[in-house]
Amino acid sequence: MQIAKAFGVPKTEVEAYLRKVISQGSIVKNELKPIGSRMGYERVYYYEGEYCIITGVGTNGFIVSAYPHRRRKEK
Repeated sequence: MQIAKAFGVPKTEVEAYLRKVISQGSIVKNELKPIGSRMGYERVYYYEGEYCIITGVGTNGFIVSAYPHRRRKEK
């Protein structure tokens, strides 16, 4: 899994990590974009000094995808 590798999270803890990032992190980008054949939100979260996750969030609120952001540590 990309998230487990990128952030040093055990594969069994990825779901809990994502919940923490989404609930405790700050949204620094929120843009409506096509996700596949539908529209959804691309969100970048800032959490514990890192630009952590981009998520594809459907307009219904469901997370479609989540993966590491290319820009890592904030200096």
